[in-house]
Amino acid sequence: SWNPPSAPLLKTAPKNADHLPPESAYFLSVNRNKRSMTVDFKSPEGLEILHKLVKRSDILVENFISGKLATMGLGYEDCKKLNSRLIYASITGYGQTGPYRKAAGYDVIVEAEAGLMH
Repeated sequence: SWNPPSAPLLKTAPKNADHLPPESAYFLSVNRNKRSMTVDFKSPEGLEILHKLVKRSDILVENFISGKLATMGLGYEDCKKLNSRLIYASITGYGQTGPYRKAAGYDVIVEAEAGLMH
């Protein structure tokens, strides 16, 4: 995960992620130089916090299943209404269209499926 020291980045995590080991090698490798917080995307308070963050952000990068953020009021069109200059990047494991667009996936899963892991 690229994030130079001069580019502050805020990472949000699911509320139920507390059970995950916070400092595994993988966690450290993908979260270098990131500040993180926990936000409940489904609560009105959490959505308000996210809207405030969108209003003051330059770039939003998300890796939810295709279309998931739109169902929560945080899709591309929703965010553009809050911040017209926002750069909105959606990165999915299997693309925005096609038979696997609703499948969850990220780098490690795709690497395993491609046979890169032994």
